[in-house]
Amino acid sequence: MKNINLAELAEIVNSGKGLGIGGSRFITSVNKQVINKFLNQSAVQNWLRSFDYYISGGAKGVDAYLLRQCYKYGKPCVTIEPSNKRYVDRYLKEYSTHLFVMPNSTDFRERNFMVVNSCHEFLAMPMYEEENEPRSGTWQAVRLARVMGTPICLHLLNNKETFWERRDVPSV
Repeated sequence: MKNINLAELAEIVNSGKGLGIGGSRFITSVNKQVINKFLNQSAVQNWLRSFDYYISGGAKGVDAYLLRQCYKYGKPCVTIEPSNKRYVDRYLKEYSTHLFVMPNSTDFRERNFMVVNSCHEFLAMPMYEEENEPRSGTWQAVRLARVMGTPICLHLLNNKETFWERRDVPSV
C-alpha cells in the first residue's frame, strides 16, 4: 500500500472512472451472503469491472468487505482514512493499494465528502432505510452524493432491495 498526498489522489481521480463505496459498519455472515448474492450477478460484475479505480472510507464492516471484493479486479483501491481511527478496518493494508489520510481535526463528514467527491458513481449498502438510520455515515454519504449529482446504487441489506439513482449530467 502506498501512502499518497492530495495531488496524487487527484491524479488517480483524473485518471478514469471511479466507484465510491460505503456501507454499514455492522456486518454479519447473513449480510455477507446478501452482498455476495448481489455482487455475483453478472450485470453487477460487469458494472464493477467498468471502473478504473475504487475508493472507500476504510471503515470496518461493509466498506472494508466491498473494497476487498473490488481488490480482486486488479485496479487501484484507494482508502481515504479519517483522522479519527476508531472505526478504521485493521486489515486495510491487505486490500488497499493507496492510502490518503485525512488531516488532523477533520471529521467523518469531511472524509465522506472526499470519498463522494473523488468518485463518479457511488455504491451504498446501509443496513436499513434512511428513516431508521438518520445519523448513519452511509446515509450521510448518500445525501452528499445526491446533492453533488453523483449516480448512486443503493442496496439495502435488511430487505435486499436495490435502487439505482441515476441523474443526467447537464452538458457544458
